[in-house]
Amino acid sequence: MALNEEQTAVANSVDSHNLVIALPGSGKTHTMISFIANLVKKPQAKILGLTFTNAAAVEMKARVGKSIKGEDRKRIFISTFHSIIIQMVKKHPELAGRERLIGPAENRYNYFIFKSMCSSYNTNCEPRDESVKPFTEKEQKGLYAMTLNIVKNRLLSLNAEYCAESKRFKSVMGFDYFDFYCDKMQELNVWPLDLMCNVVTKMLIAGKIEPINCTALVVDEFQDTDDTQYQWIKAHGKNGTLITVVGDDDQAIYSWRNSLGMEGVERFKKDFNPNYYTLSMCYRCPPEILLSAEQVVIQNSNRVPKSMNTLDTSGDIYLLATTDEMNELSYMLSGMRKHHLESRAILTRTNQQLDEIEAFLKIENIPYKRLNGTPIWQNENLLFWVHLLYTVVEARDSKYLKSILVELHEDQHVILDIIAKSKGVGFTHIDDDEMSWSDVTVALHEQCRLSGNKGGERNDIEVEKLLNILHDEFQPIVSKPKAEFFDTFKKIVLGMKHQLILRITGIIELSEMRQIKELDDDVVILTTFHGAKGLEWDVVWIAGANEDKLPLINKKIDPSTINYEEERRLLYVAMTRAKLSLYISWYSIAEPSNFLLEAFPEQMAEVIETSRKNEEAKQEQEEVDLDGAA
Repeated sequence: MALNEEQTAVANSVDSHNLVIALPGSGKTHTMISFIANLVKKPQAKILGLTFTNAAAVEMKARVGKSIKGEDRKRIFISTFHSIIIQMVKKHPELAGRERLIGPAENRYNYFIFKSMCSSYNTNCEPRDESVKPFTEKEQKGLYAMTLNIVKNRLLSLNAEYCAESKRFKSVMGFDYFDFYCDKMQELNVWPLDLMCNVVTKMLIAGKIEPINCTALVVDEFQDTDDTQYQWIKAHGKNGTLITVVGDDDQAIYSWRNSLGMEGVERFKKDFNPNYYTLSMCYRCPPEILLSAEQVVIQNSNRVPKSMNTLDTSGDIYLLATTDEMNELSYMLSGMRKHHLESRAILTRTNQQLDEIEAFLKIENIPYKRLNGTPIWQNENLLFWVHLLYTVVEARDSKYLKSILVELHEDQHVILDIIAKSKGVGFTHIDDDEMSWSDVTVALHEQCRLSGNKGGERNDIEVEKLLNILHDEFQPIVSKPKAEFFDTFKKIVLGMKHQLILRITGIIELSEMRQIKELDDDVVILTTFHGAKGLEWDVVWIAGANEDKLPLINKKIDPSTINYEEERRLLYVAMTRAKLSLYISWYSIAEPSNFLLEAFPEQMAEVIETSRKNEEAKQEQEEVDLDGAA
C-alpha cells in the first residue's frame, strides 16, 4: 500500500529526532514499518522498536518480517519496554540474581512487606512533631492501600515528589515507606518489574550500566510512557541515539499508572527539538463517526490541536435514550441481531457493566467473547494452592518455597535462613527449628517430609486424602479468597488424570502460557473502553453512557480527583473503534453523560424530548387499555 504525503514525510525523516502524532486508524504501523525500512538502509544502522504490550510487539515483529528480509532484518530488534530492561539486567550478575515478581507473587510480597512494617513499628504511635496528628481510625483501616499508592507513585517516576500519602506517612511514622519497601525487596532478593525498571534506569543515567547499542530508537504509543520510561528513552537520546516517538495525546488513558500523556509530548519537544509530524487522515472511521468523536475530545483544553480528516465513506451514529437497563439491553439485543453479518462489539466504562450484559447475552443464546478478565489458570488463589502442593510433593525443589512462606506470614529472617539452608538440598533435608519457626512452617516442613514421595501418586483416593490434609493444615491461615477457592482447586486436581506431579505441572504450564486473544467476527465482543484500545469493529455499541459512568463516579472515588479530560479521551477512544456504525445508549432518559450533552447539544435535546414524548404516549395508552379492561 502506497504512503500518503504525511506518511511519506515521516518515513523519510531518518536523520533527526521525530515526534509523530497519529490519529486512530491513520496507518501508523504501516508508516513506521516504512520508516524502519528506510533507517535500515544505512549500513551501520541498529534499530530498536519499543512497544508497550506483548501483543503489539508480536504484530510489529510479524509486519517487519514481511517487509524487511535477510541481513537487514537482523539489525532490527522489536521488544516491549519490560523485556528490554530484563535483557539489560541479564548482562549484570549483581542484578540478574534477583527473582522477578509478576502478578499474584508481587501482591503477596507487597502485603508481606506491609505486615513486616506493622510488626516492626507501632502505627498507633504519637508523632514526634506535636503539630502532626496520629493516623485516624479511617487512615488505619486504609493503611495498606496508602502504602501501595506510595510505592506506585515512587516507582513510576524517578524524581517523584512525595505524594500526599507519602508525606502523611513519613510525618507520622518518621521514616520513608518507599525506602523501607526497597530495602525489604533487596533483602528478600526479589523485585517486581516496575522496581527493576526504576533501578536499572537510575543506574543507566548514573553511567553504572551501559545503554542499548542502537543508532535509532522507535517508540510506539508514546503517550503511555511514565516518567521512568521517559528517562530511559531520554538517556539513550543523550547518548547519541536518534529517537522517534509515535503516539496520540487524545488517546492518553492511563494516568492511573502515571503515564505522562500530554506532559510527555511537551517534555520530548523541549529535550530534543524534534521534527514534528501529524498523521491526520483516518482510514478507519467514516466522517459521521470521526467528526462526532472529535466533538467530544475538543472539549479538552490540554491537547495538541490537530486536523482530523477521513475518507468520504458512509457511516451512521445513533444516540439512544432508553427508560431503564432492561430496555437498553433489549435495544442492544436487536442491534446485535441486525448486524449479525458484521463484526460487532459492546463497550462499557466498567467491568461491572459488562457482567450484566454478559449474563443477558448468555440467557438470549447470543454467541459472545469477553476480552477482559483473568483466565482461571492465572488466578492467584489457584496458583497459591498449586505452588503449595508442588512444594509438598517435590520437597527437593524449593523454587516456590519463598513465596509460600511469605503467604503463610513467616518472619522475614526465618524465610531467608530457610531458603539459604535448603538451596540445592530441598526443604526436607534441613532440620526444623521449632524455637524460631512459626507453627505453620513446622507443619509445612512435616508435611513435606511425609508426602515428598507422592508426586507419582495416581490413585484419586490417595490424592484426595493429601488435598484434605493441606486444607485442614493451611486453610485457616491463608486469606479469605484463597480459603474459599480451595474447593475449586480440589475439583480441578481431581478432575485430571495421570500422576499427581503431572497434574500439578500441567496447571503450572497453563498458567505460564501467553494468552492469545483471537477475535472472531461471528461473535459479539465484550470489553471495556480501556480493553478496546488498538482494536476495531464494523459495529460498536457504547452502553451505559450515563452521567455516573462518564465520568466514572462512585462512593470509592473522591469527586475532586476525577480526571475529566481523561474520561473524555476514554469516550473518544471507544467511539473511534467503529468502522461503519456507532450506537451510544444510556438508560433513564434524563441521565445521559454530560460529555454527550456538551458535544451534541441540539441532537441530545431532540433525542431526549422525543423519548419523553414516546414514553408519555406509551403510559397514556396503557392507562386507556386498563380503563377499557375495567
